Amino acid sequence: MSLRRLARVGIAVAASFAALRSTDARACMPAPPPNHFVRVADEAALITYDEATKTEHFVRRASFETDTTDFGFVVPVPSRPTLSEADPSVFQRLEELTRPPIVYSHRISGVDPTPLLLMTFAMRSAVVSAPAPVTVLDQLTVAGYDAAILEATSPSALSEWLSSHGYASSPETAEWVAPYVEKKWLFVALRIAPKGAAPAPSAPRRVGSGLVDIAFRTEAPFYPYREPASARAGTAGTTRSLAVYYIGGERVKGTLGASATWAGATTFAKRLDADVSGAPTPTKGRVLTAFVDRASPRPGTDEVYFHRADTSADLVPPPMEIVIGDKVPVPIDVVLVVGGGLALVARTIRKRRDRGR
Repeated sequence: MSLRRLARVGIAVAASFAALRSTDARACMPAPPPNHFVRVADEAALITYDEATKTEHFVRRASFETDTTDFGFVVPVPSRPTLSEADPSVFQRLEELTRPPIVYSHRISGVDPTPLLLMTFAMRSAVVSAPAPVTVLDQLTVAGYDAAILEATSPSALSEWLSSHGYASSPETAEWVAPYVEKKWLFVALRIAPKGAAPAPSAPRRVGSGLVDIAFRTEAPFYPYREPASARAGTAGTTRSLAVYYIGGERVKGTLGASATWAGATTFAKRLDADVSGAPTPTKGRVLTAFVDRASPRPGTDEVYFHRADTSADLVPPPMEIVIGDKVPVPIDVVLVVGGGLALVARTIRKRRDRGR
């Protein structure tokens, strides 16, 4: 395959799954301290749900554009979770499964003689003791994060705990966590584990870490979609894209809250004939449903819940045709032989004409 053809294929492959790659999405409340910022540059999520045990596994992939190295985020969950490191290759496999198949067609375009010649929180430095209304149920290090599982009886107390343990906080933090505290949910606080002395602030750059599998029991599988008002307003006019892969016993649809319309569009739905490499649970025989949400500003007033879809039919994107303009390779020696033969024929005809005059 020529370099030109490889370049065309590379561009086509990139375009075919660009819709499932997130470019600016946040599932957690951003609250950068003065003179710093943290923005989610790339995000996708995998949710697997076992209907028999009512267990959800939530794996989020994200990279962050930031000018600080000390930051984290918080994920609300309805029951006590277990945390483990997830295999980052699972998202590559999911992208391969859900991208449009590529069909190549060839068209001759000429003759070529040349055949002979690839919610985030910024962190503060202060660390002090926690207020009493917050209970630390567990602490561990997983996938490059220092993690804490928290129980809180007061939104303001949880906001103070986050602030006193290095997470930048504000009055909006308490407002954001209030619905979860009221429902007696728990919170998984994840902070990038420091490695040696913290370097001085630098120019903006992209930072990533490992993937954490958060497993918990829930009656209704969901994606943590809620955002504070300032985060929703701040994204007006920007481009946001969120990819969610859901694997369960049947094809599903998503709703904002119990029944409101969610902007996520279904891009793929099919029963899997083999396990997905790197998935936290067996997936053979389960249904993979993929969604893309490009809403901006995002209506993050509630979680996105998943329910049985109105149809069980497969949804597979149509093939993407790649037209390759082929030039027919003609060896130079053949060109010389044919050219010489034509010249000889022309000379013979000319001589016969001269004799007939």
